Amino acid sequence: MGNGDTTKTDLTSVAVRTTLAAECHKLVSTTFAGSYIAGAARAFDGLVLDFEPSGLDAARFDALVALTDAIRPALTVQQHVGHAAHQLGDASAYKWAAPLYARMAGHADFLVDMAYDTGLTGAADYQRFVHDQVISTLAAVDAGPPVAGFRLFLAVPAYPAGKYHDRSVENVGVALAGAIAALTELDKTLAPSAGWFRGIATFLHTDGSGNDGYAGWSTDWATIAHVWLGSP
Repeated sequence: MGNGDTTKTDLTSVAVRTTLAAECHKLVSTTFAGSYIAGAARAFDGLVLDFEPSGLDAARFDALVALTDAIRPALTVQQHVGHAAHQLGDASAYKWAAPLYARMAGHADFLVDMAYDTGLTGAADYQRFVHDQVISTLAAVDAGPPVAGFRLFLAVPAYPAGKYHDRSVENVGVALAGAIAALTELDKTLAPSAGWFRGIATFLHTDGSGNDGYAGWSTDWATIAHVWLGSP
């Protein structure tokens, strides 16, 4: 994953985007000049970009689309470029309105909806939020139309407690319950938008011990295995 602060990194600059694209190419090619993975047995499967904030600013969002397009030529057909996307909404620069989701789905291979840090204080409210995010975001990208093979992922939170994160409210189990409820609802109505959904992504994971508050093998990953994958 590559991330950046758009208040400090001027994506509207062609020179900046060209430089970033070249750096990205070094991560997905073993032969590109200055490759960071030269000599590796295989290259990475692609890139996840996370530039924040990128909502409520047409020029900044246009530049993010242009950066996506600048990176794509270096990728093989097996490699993909996508974004850790702002959650759906239009109340702040840290949200993407539905038209932005629709537009980016026409350029990126995948989007990961970062549906957390909501400020909600109840688990039931957060579960409903995730439910609504899944349904509304899928409807947004369906209106794109997306690029061939596009997929939407939901990011489920495995973060330490912090200013914007209450682990008793926003956690993997609650997020999965909301996602499952949404997908079940879409399945019952035969909504075609459900076809864009690929799965979940866990943010964040380090050594798996869970001692640092991030995803642990015996907690968050066990919940995913049981609730999402149906393992005993």
